[in-house]
Amino acid sequence: MGKEDEIRLIAYHIWEEEGCQDGHDCEHWFRAEALWEKKHNTLAVPIGSVSEFFARPVVAGINLTGSIEVEDVIKIKGHTTNLEFPIDSMQIDNIPVQEAKPGDKVGIKVPARVRIGDNVYKISG
Repeated sequence: MGKEDEIRLIAYHIWEEEGCQDGHDCEHWFRAEALWEKKHNTLAVPIGSVSEFFARPVVAGINLTGSIEVEDVIKIKGHTTNLEFPIDSMQIDNIPVQEAKPGDKVGIKVPARVRIGDNVYKISG
């Protein structure tokens, strides 16, 4: 798959995550380009591990050893898990927060099932 096809797929996922609302295609494309660039010029820094998983809603509880913010791109990697996505929102004790620090336990909506013990990385580039 070429760069443009990958960006198109990322933009489609952004469109889906935002409720399939039309009229934001340029914004979605630019965000997708930025995510693609981050992914291909990246460094993965360990920031924690999955401590819980909730199927409904699809949320991971993560014990942090590093700092994160909303819109950071994270990767969750385990024996059968390999996800990479931007953080749309996160909560500490059911309260929305914009950032979290080492020692915090956060809840983050994830695109698919993750497993307890999966490692979490912050993608930076």
